[in-house]
Amino acid sequence: MKRWTWASFFLLLGGVCWAAESSTLLEEGLRLANDGKASESLVMIRRAAAAAPSDAATQTALGLVALQNQNLQEARGALERAVQLDPNSQTAFYSLAMLYEKLKMGPEARSAWQRFLSLSPSAEMAELARRHVERLQ
Repeated sequence: MKRWTWASFFLLLGGVCWAAESSTLLEEGLRLANDGKASESLVMIRRAAAAAPSDAATQTALGLVALQNQNLQEARGALERAVQLDPNSQTAFYSLAMLYEKLKMGPEARSAWQRFLSLSPSAEMAELARRHVERLQ
């Protein structure tokens, strides 16, 4: 299976437009995350999220980096905001489903996986999601 970097998740989000300040902060935060500087990345992406609170991609980034930093409740809040802002975000639903599993929230995880499947992911990712749904039943 392909190894994903934090920035690669955002290639799935395509076509998102951010305010200049938020975009710059987000780009810098993602660069720091890819360089293995998770705590510095979290600070930068929090600033980006504060500058663009209604941007789903920024909320998704905050969720992913908070998750990388083991800040599970912050990750949950950010990812839940992301799916509210963009109910078609494969990246946010995938990440939220994985987080719910980690938090042992079976029904919520199953629901997030099913929503992810409804968004027509690639065949490889769809198979992964189906295995998760089956395991959660």
